Amino acid sequence: MHHLGTLYLTKMALLKTCIARGTTAEYFRIEALKYDRARKEISAWLNLYVDAAHAAAVKVAPIKANLAVDENIANVRLLGADFDAYFETGTADDDKLVQQTYNAMKAGVGVISDLGSDFFTDAADV
Repeated sequence: MHHLGTLYLTKMALLKTCIARGTTAEYFRIEALKYDRARKEISAWLNLYVDAAHAAAVKVAPIKANLAVDENIANVRLLGADFDAYFETGTADDDKLVQQTYNAMKAGVGVISDLGSDFFTDAADV
């Protein structure tokens, strides 16, 4: 079981169309997630990509050759009772940590973004 750590993620994402920096994009992916079970805290940072193919290209591209449409477009932070609401089951699987973080975002819990805390409420899992 993970008690404290950082994950760098690429498996899951949320799909919702928006315009950022003059580009229409729809693929929001958690790029890093830090969690501490003892302190009941989890934080995640999301980047925005045009689509899944763009996100995959950025992953393998040389540094600065191909970037996200908007890096760190949103953050999510769950503490205390919010942490318990989504992670009280003692989830040990990294994918479940990610999925529960996305579930919190879709509920508008802990989202910090210029897009608004409720922006992800109708986003689709991909």
